[in-house]
Amino acid sequence: MSRKIAIVGATMEGFLQLALLLNNRRYNGVENYSDDEFTLIHDPDKVYPYMLSGVGVAFQESLEREIFFTKKWLEKYCDGVDSCGYKYIGWGNRRDKNFMVTGCSNTFNIEKFRQKFIDDGGDIWGPNVIIKEQRIDSFEAGMDACIINGDEYDYVIDCTEKLPLGYDQDYMTPSVQFTNSAIIFEKYQPGDWNYTIEYAAKYGHIVGMPLGNMQRWCYLYDSNICGRDEIEEDFATIFPDEKYNSYHTDWQPKISNYVIHPTNKRYMRNGNALITIEPGSPGTSAESSFIIGEQICRYLYNDNARDREEHDHMLQITYTNYIIQTLQSFVCFSYQYGSRHDTEYWVNAQKNAVEYLNSPCFVHPAVFAGKDFLDVMVSEEFTEEDYRIAHHKQNAEGGQQLPYDWMNNSNMFYEYAIGLGAPYAKYLKTLGNVEPPEEFGTIGYDCV
Repeated sequence: MSRKIAIVGATMEGFLQLALLLNNRRYNGVENYSDDEFTLIHDPDKVYPYMLSGVGVAFQESLEREIFFTKKWLEKYCDGVDSCGYKYIGWGNRRDKNFMVTGCSNTFNIEKFRQKFIDDGGDIWGPNVIIKEQRIDSFEAGMDACIINGDEYDYVIDCTEKLPLGYDQDYMTPSVQFTNSAIIFEKYQPGDWNYTIEYAAKYGHIVGMPLGNMQRWCYLYDSNICGRDEIEEDFATIFPDEKYNSYHTDWQPKISNYVIHPTNKRYMRNGNALITIEPGSPGTSAESSFIIGEQICRYLYNDNARDREEHDHMLQITYTNYIIQTLQSFVCFSYQYGSRHDTEYWVNAQKNAVEYLNSPCFVHPAVFAGKDFLDVMVSEEFTEEDYRIAHHKQNAEGGQQLPYDWMNNSNMFYEYAIGLGAPYAKYLKTLGNVEPPEEFGTIGYDCV
């Protein structure tokens, strides 16, 4: 049985979703769905000509399973740079050091990347795959099919970055909102560092990304607090006497009410069409898109109607819990101690982050029941060994042993707690911290 599945949006998430679909067809749908046809549609009006964050291991490994795809290819054809983690400058309680968070990713020119695949037309992916550029003038989703510009598809997965293909009212507001606008500054000299920079600026934070032929600095801010002129002035004080081009963009922080449309079951969302909380923040895009993308594939390659219905229900629960326990809690953890600035932006951000992290929706370890626990996450009573036991139990047995699901990544928890200057950081044992050598709050391009 042949089905036609369209992915709209030649974004990082769009390519990731295509790779996951092909992988699942090969291993889970070979008997009944080996003739499925996939079309990835690039509409330039529905995506951005840049990325606000790099791509992680999940993206690289997913594409490598399906096509010849290497870091060297990104470097040669897409101005790619191997990006090893994030450097936070001026964040948190500490006033002695900036701090590094490890991780593997790549930053590259998304326009050059997508053009390579459009020129190829989909051949590199094997049979029944088409990649094309097409302006989308009309979209309908019914009980039997989805229609794009008069062409019928059995399913459509929306991976656009601006307005969704349809149902633009089917969103809720995130529990916390920090930014809704950005000015992108582009400096046309190579980015000769190998990590992403998170710089605490007066009115927001700046994401600095290296590319092979240029540097991209994205100043993210809240337009309800300040305007473009103030952002331009602040950026000029950080990079005095340097030449750069700039342009502005904005977005509405939003969370989709669903992954799979509850009525027609044929329209689905991933990437920015699904969640837009804090662009540029580590862990808020590629990780969630991989998890959701895999769940979409399991739904599409499940033959049993009752199982599909049950999977759809569980997918919605997983999606909702992931937003609360992982995405929003992680962003708030980064903001909870503010920064070196006492501006309105940072005062509001710290206040809102702490309120969210202390909300009753989280399951606290028993020792913290009914208490605000942020400053005593690890203490003389709830020791580092207790944390490790809870960490292992949550991984092995499931169930919520830790207050935030992302704390399962113990390296990440240690790096942020120590780097941000959490009061309990003195209880966390390491063989030595990886700290940048420059003075606190200043931009330097060497790690250690």
